[in-house]
Formats: sequence, structure tokens, C-alpha cells
Amino acid sequence: MRQIESLFLGIIAALGAVVLELIVLVIISIFADYETALTSESLFSLNAMPKTLSAFHYLLLTSAVIEESLKYVMIVKRVEVFSLDRKIILNSFLVGLGFALVEVVLIYGKISSGSAEFFYQNIAEIILIHVSTAGIIGYFIATRNPKKIRTFIKPVAIVVFFHLLYNLLVVYRDNYLADPLIISLLTILVVVNIFNIMVINRRLAS
Repeated sequence: MRQIESLFLGIIAALGAVVLELIVLVIISIFADYETALTSESLFSLNAMPKTLSAFHYLLLTSAVIEESLKYVMIVKRVEVFSLDRKIILNSFLVGLGFALVEVVLIYGKISSGSAEFFYQNIAEIILIHVSTAGIIGYFIATRNPKKIRTFIKPVAIVVFFHLLYNLLVVYRDNYLADPLIISLLTILVVVNIFNIMVINRRLAS
């Protein structure tokens, strides 16, 4: 039951993130320095970007912060209450999985038939990025005092960095270096989570 609850906490966090990101999208659309009206389509168009840091990049950063912060809140307020030690990480993985499932469904609803094959190839990436970042957050909560502000700032800053880097690599995927870098990034995240679980297991065994 706790595993199912963790999965649904991720779904709730993802839906909350969608609402907040839409609000941010509207705000950025109002204040973005574009000659023409900024719509959701033009905001996500690389051709519409100015050469300086664009509204698109601000949106990517803000979205990553919102998503990872909401994962943290769900894990620290609920998962940490009914989980101990490595179970915090394992249930955090499920929070990330629930979050990823919502994102997969939303993206699937917007793709064209021509890009469907490309989307299916990237489902694993979407799941891995959200599950891995949630796992890192869970590790910090399991091994540090969750009541301290730095327990929030440090893991969220770390996972936002990885999440933002992944999003940027996806945006510029037409570059031949993007795919190898994405694979390397996701591999690093998986290895970090395996290492974190091993650390907690050693603590429990000692």
C-alpha cells in the first residue's frame, strides 16, 4: 500500500507542477522580449529564440526547479513519514516513477504520428531522469536532518542541475554529441543511486 501511495504522490506532484508551469508560462509570455506575441508554440520554438538567454531557457530552468521542489516536498512530507532508511529511497523512486508517467502521458498526447517512434525511444529516458532525481532527493532526506533548510537546498540544486542539463540536451538533440551525452548523464545518475543504496546498506549492516 505504501508503494502505491508513493506512486500516487508522484502523480499528484506532477499535476501540481503542470499547473505551476502553466502559470510561469503565462508570466514569461507577458514579459518576454519578443517582437511578436509569445504563444506556447513560439515559446518552444528554437527559431523564435533570441541569441541572448531566452524566455525558453528561463522556462526550462523554472520548470526543473518546480518539478524537483515538488518531489522534495512529497518525499519529505509523506514518504519520510512512513519509510525508514533505504525504504525512503525505494519509495522515492516510486514518486519519481509516478511523476514520469504523467509526463509521458502529457507528451504522448501532443506528439504527431511522425514523431511517435522517436517518442517511444525516449520513454526510458523520461522515466530514468525522474526516478533518479527523486532517488537522490530521497537519499539526502534519509541521511540528513530534513528539518534543516540546507537539506532542501543541496539535493534540489544538484538534481535541478542534472534535470536542466538533460532538458537542454534533448532540446539540442540534433547535435551529434547530444545522444552520447544523454546516455552518459543518465548512466551517472543510475550509478549515483546505486552507490547511495550501498552506502545506506553499509550503515544498516554496521
